[in-house]
Amino acid sequence: MGVYIGAANMLSTMLSVEELIKLFKGELEEEIAFSRMTRNRITYLTAPLAIGIKDHMGHFILSDDDLDKTFEVTSKAGLIFMSHTQDPDHAERLANLSKGQPLHLGHATAAGCGTHGDPAESMARVIDLCKKDNITAEFVTTMLRKGRGSREGLLMDKKAQELAYQALEQGLVKILISDGQNDATMKGFGDTRDNIPALLELAEMGILSLSDIATMTYNPAYLIAERTGNNCVERKSRSFGNRGLSQYNRK
Repeated sequence: MGVYIGAANMLSTMLSVEELIKLFKGELEEEIAFSRMTRNRITYLTAPLAIGIKDHMGHFILSDDDLDKTFEVTSKAGLIFMSHTQDPDHAERLANLSKGQPLHLGHATAAGCGTHGDPAESMARVIDLCKKDNITAEFVTTMLRKGRGSREGLLMDKKAQELAYQALEQGLVKILISDGQNDATMKGFGDTRDNIPALLELAEMGILSLSDIATMTYNPAYLIAERTGNNCVERKSRSFGNRGLSQYNRK
């Protein structure tokens, strides 16, 4: 369990890239943090507890230079770089800028809702990115169910949903999540109450097996452990990429 910090927030301070790396590693001198980042000691003392930095094209679109800085910070400080995945153009831009550095595509099923182009084509483009060894992704359980989403949020296109099923079956995407709660003020694309029903339904359809509950337990924990260097999860593979973790999807 951890916190993502907005990329724009991180880059808005006076800290250099080198100092930001030190900050998240818990090595930044207090005098520098106090004069170039914040007067609030709690803010910089708890910075090493963050698990990642999030880029969100729906809030702020960063320049290539700022995204390069974010990739450098996350790669060297042991953080996850997560991007909001709804616009395939933006996802492809991030993938190109990653230059092989780790990138996680958050709630990637949103690309199949048609808000930024043809939903099936958009979903196919995002899934194609998941074939790269440095890129991982997650699907929202609510969007994988018969209703294809929640009435408070976005609905997934049927053809796009079929493509998502195929990606799960092929092991291109190994993580299932919920996103916010339907009854919360900040509504997301899904709901935790759909997690187990979605898994049962995917098993009934033959897309996953019941042992693939790892998609909601071991797999996300493993990804966080690998990217952040946290040894709370036994890591038996060097990579979470497409050649990693396939053996764990049956645990």
